[in-house]
Amino acid sequence: MRKALRWLADHWYVPLMLIIGLAAFLLGARRPSGPRRTPISDTRRELAVIKAGTAAKVLAKERGTNAAVDEVMHAKTKSLDKITDKQHRKAEKLARDPVALARFLERLSD
Repeated sequence: MRKALRWLADHWYVPLMLIIGLAAFLLGARRPSGPRRTPISDTRRELAVIKAGTAAKVLAKERGTNAAVDEVMHAKTKSLDKITDKQHRKAEKLARDPVALARFLERLSD
């Protein structure tokens, strides 16, 4: 016991550095990078997707499919400007279905 206390008295900085290193690891490693996602924000996002799909479905019934697609494209021009080529190809494939297109573009709008 005396040897351990003597070693601790002579090398006090070793346990101190271990404690500081452990604290830095535990506090620094837990920070998420990027936007923080919570269940409430995920629910809001999915509700917005559902509302966009419902609005597109109503437009398709009232004005026809082509007019609904044009309306969705016009409403989501900001989303269309930011997407990559792969996402743009997928949006072109979904252009026949205004509901699917509206949902896809709403998910990209975040």
